[in-house]
Amino acid sequence: MQRQTSIMVVDGSEVSRTIIGRILENEMSNVSITSCANAEEALARLGNWERFDLITTSIMLPDMDGLDLCR
Repeated sequence: MQRQTSIMVVDGSEVSRTIIGRILENEMSNVSITSCANAEEALARLGNWERFDLITTSIMLPDMDGLDLCR
């Protein structure tokens, strides 16, 4: 049985998060998408020890630079 791939999409635009999530779901099998509207929400999930195989982020987030989020 294949392990589920877990991906977090962080973007201030709900439309962008939806489009990216749908593309990933259509192109990949057995994938779980977590959507976050800002860096604070993403950091809270990571602080709860949630693990992701991939995190995509916008460079310009409402509350923090996307590069700072990666650091």
